[in-house]
Amino acid sequence: MKSIAHRLKLACDALCTILKAEAPYDTGNLAIDGIRVVEGEPGYFYVAVGGEIAPYAKYTQESWDNFEAPLKGKKNPNEGWINRGIEKALPLIKQIMEGAITEDEANEYLESRGYTRELKEKQIKRAEYLEAKARKLVS
Repeated sequence: MKSIAHRLKLACDALCTILKAEAPYDTGNLAIDGIRVVEGEPGYFYVAVGGEIAPYAKYTQESWDNFEAPLKGKKNPNEGWINRGIEKALPLIKQIMEGAITEDEANEYLESRGYTRELKEKQIKRAEYLEAKARKLVS
């Protein structure tokens, strides 16, 4: 059985993949760069969403009634996406932390549910967006 630190990293990687697949997508910054696994201390990992990379992340997750105008009173179409992603990840995280599945089996789980495909599609879309933006800058 792998160490607790190894299982924690694998669980965070799985959660990160699911959240990236579930994240709202506009330019791709949040979905691709704004969700990441961080090692706080050696062997201690967590998933970060937003921060300096995507400071607007809270506006995609929370009810817009928590904010001032012009958002207040409007419906956030993405409200709760992080919570939903965590709920979807919990069965896999439980299996990983119990040592019940291997890293390959965890990756198969993510693949079979379409999370890795969804993430790859977002990565391609993000690359195309950045390429078009770069072309615009040089023209």
